[in-house]
Amino acid sequence: MKRRRRARALFLAGCVAAAVLVGCGYSVRQTPGFSSLAIGRIENNTPEPRLEDILYEELALELSRKGIRVVQGAGHALTGSIDRYILRGLAEREGVNVQFQVQITGNFTLRGPGGEERPIRGSGAFLVTFAGRGPLESVLANRDEAVRRSLRDMAREIVWDIVRTP
Repeated sequence: MKRRRRARALFLAGCVAAAVLVGCGYSVRQTPGFSSLAIGRIENNTPEPRLEDILYEELALELSRKGIRVVQGAGHALTGSIDRYILRGLAEREGVNVQFQVQITGNFTLRGPGGEERPIRGSGAFLVTFAGRGPLESVLANRDEAVRRSLRDMAREIVWDIVRTP
């Protein structure tokens, strides 16, 4: 009887502790085994300007969220290319496109301090849809935001793959 009470008390204490840890925002993160990373050359092989600059910014933000500092000359380095940028109309009304989709793809590699290279996920197609109604300035602003969201998604997947690396 005493053992049952003790086991029940321990179980309840464990449940309370777990609830407190989950409720306070505490989380267990996987770390890649290094705390700094260099972002090397990211080539833009598309006709759309500045994609590499936006991706660099998004990568730096996402890496910092994961506790990894972006440092030139770090032992590990990320390089890659943005290979495809496609803007296509999805829906048309009265002969005018009213909905668009941005598709961006790329290839990336993580180089370790010994020169070993590993392909990084993030090469898939990142699709974002946006509305194309209203004045031209509004459509262009929506397009720019869709491009940034697509590159943000790409950066998140790249960083996720880096962080999960043992």
